[in-house]
Amino acid sequence: MRTPRATGRRPTSATWDEDEAADLAGITAAYRDRYGIPLIVCGHGRHDREALVRHARSRLQNSPAQEHVAALLEVAKIAGHRFDDLVADANPTTSVRSQPYGSAMS
Repeated sequence: MRTPRATGRRPTSATWDEDEAADLAGITAAYRDRYGIPLIVCGHGRHDREALVRHARSRLQNSPAQEHVAALLEVAKIAGHRFDDLVADANPTTSVRSQPYGSAMS
């Protein structure tokens, strides 16, 4: 299970009031109707709910081709942050030292 970074919790629908949640639900429904895919936004570093809603609403103005590219870029950002979280505690010096001499070079 993934835990939030130490820099703060990600906003979830549980932390939004009814009006904010309804507004975002309307935007995501319109997005799915227009593009046929779910709205994907990398939430890393996004703590301002109003800015998130504005960003989501602005993406409804994109052409389908532009939006499919934007969605793929958001997926790439999410994957990049998840990878960073997975290797954050890795120490390459320690892992190389624990291998037999020469095995890291093959």
